[in-house]
Amino acid sequence: MMKEYGIAKAKLQHGYLLSGVLAIIGLAFLFVAGQEIPNRELAGGAILLAAAVVFYFNWRNGQGSDIILRLSDQGIWYRGWGLETVPWERIAKLDVKGGRMQSFLYLELYDFEKFLAQNGKAQGGNSRLIKPPAILIPFSDVQADPAEVIETIRDACQAARSASPRP
Repeated sequence: MMKEYGIAKAKLQHGYLLSGVLAIIGLAFLFVAGQEIPNRELAGGAILLAAAVVFYFNWRNGQGSDIILRLSDQGIWYRGWGLETVPWERIAKLDVKGGRMQSFLYLELYDFEKFLAQNGKAQGGNSRLIKPPAILIPFSDVQADPAEVIETIRDACQAARSASPRP
C-alpha cells in the first residue's frame, strides 16, 4: 500500500488571494490616496512589501514538494512534523479533534518520548503539530477526503497490530 497526498489547493488559493488583495491596497495607497493620508508612500510601499512576502512564501510552500502526506507499508509520514515515518505499530489511538473551522487528525503514540528521542526532537521541538503524547495532521493542509485517510490509517493500524500485537 502506498498512498500519497498533496497540499490542499484551497490553501494555496487563499494565500494568492491574500497577496492580491494586499497588492491592490498598496497600489491604492500609492496612486489613489490623497494628500490627507500622511506618509501614504511609506504605507503603500510597506503593504506592497507584505504582499510580495505573502506571495513568495505561498509560492515556495506550493513548490517545495507535491507530497505532504504519505501512507505506506512502513507507516505514516507528514511533512509538517519534521519526523521520520511513524510505524503503524506505534499508533495507540486515532481520533479527530478540533472545531468546525480547523480539524486535526490526532495520532496518539506508544512510547512517545522514546520516538521523539530517536528522531532527535526534545519534547516535540517547536512544532505546533507535536503535542505530547500525540502528533497532529491538519485536514485543511491535505488534498484528500478526511474519511478516506482515517479509514486507510485505521485499516493499516489494525493490520499491524494483528501481525505483531503489543504486550
